[in-house]
Amino acid sequence: MRKQSRNEHYHFHVDKKDFSRLISMADDVIDGPDLHRPAEKLINRYQFCTLLVQALNMMTSLDMITQNYTSRGMGDMIRYINSHVTEPLTLDDLASSFHVSKYYLLREFKKYTGISVHQYLIIRRIFVSQEMIRRGTKPKEACFQCGFTDYSSFYRAFKAKVGMSPEQYRQCMQS
Repeated sequence: MRKQSRNEHYHFHVDKKDFSRLISMADDVIDGPDLHRPAEKLINRYQFCTLLVQALNMMTSLDMITQNYTSRGMGDMIRYINSHVTEPLTLDDLASSFHVSKYYLLREFKKYTGISVHQYLIIRRIFVSQEMIRRGTKPKEACFQCGFTDYSSFYRAFKAKVGMSPEQYRQCMQS
């Protein structure tokens, strides 16, 4: 990811293979099947969410975000969060690990990513849970294995981010 202009806008570049995969996923969403049937709408929504999650994963797992944040410690923090996403993480722990105040951490993280640490952590955990469910893990097991402490919070966050319940997602993956 490179800074595009002085007003804090960023863009990222992916290699040709990953770009082709994103385009193919977007085509699947755009050229979706007959969206008048509820099941087809659900599948189309899933494909769109998968596209967004894949793009986020490309940005974070390939360290594209971190290239511009390294000078301020944000790159190290994002890598740390990514590698400990399934563990209990608190603002106090992060602040202590990086020798900054939690208020500084909150402000700087939001400034450079556009979302809060908590939102970022939830998005990453939902992504991990989606991968687990795709591989056959039951939603309730995935909930606790990906770092959530209770199923109701996981359920609400999953449904808000993915557009369907974890069980509906599991059923879509099986069909």
